[in-house]
Amino acid sequence: HLRCWKQNFPYIEKTFLNKYNPDVFISTWENEGWWQWDVPKGFYAGSPFINEAEVANAFKPKFMRTETYDNYDNIFAQRATRYSNVMGWPKNVISMMYKWTDVTNLMRLHQSIHGVEYDMVIRYRSDLQILGDLPEEYDLNNFYIVYNHYNQGGLNDVIYIGNYDQVTKA
Repeated sequence: HLRCWKQNFPYIEKTFLNKYNPDVFISTWENEGWWQWDVPKGFYAGSPFINEAEVANAFKPKFMRTETYDNYDNIFAQRATRYSNVMGWPKNVISMMYKWTDVTNLMRLHQSIHGVEYDMVIRYRSDLQILGDLPEEYDLNNFYIVYNHYNQGGLNDVIYIGNYDQVTKA
């Protein structure tokens, strides 16, 4: 979901778009998916729909795909039953991994059409900010992440920076 993307866009623009002039790829659901802890889907059903033209104008993506979450909800819920002992929200993680795979496929499509190769890939959430400065240069032998923001340990989904293989296969 592109949660709070408008509110956070000035940060994204300054920190990533203006700094790196990246090729942007977006695969998202049709609504912003505002989070709500006490509803079955985990997000507020009344959250606003994405204005695709507005998102495209802001991010200028090479490819963008918007899908209806309800078309996949039962599939994600069924797959999540296999992970009932996993901490957190397995259905949401499956949904996120589906979108991550989809955006990776959009990148591959762009590469095959235009012969572009990517050395560095940044995967970033639209609703969060990183406190502090990011490095000026990256050693692409390293894989950069932010420690889990829920204080539960392990990797999280805020940001991944690394070489193409690291980020697209993480």
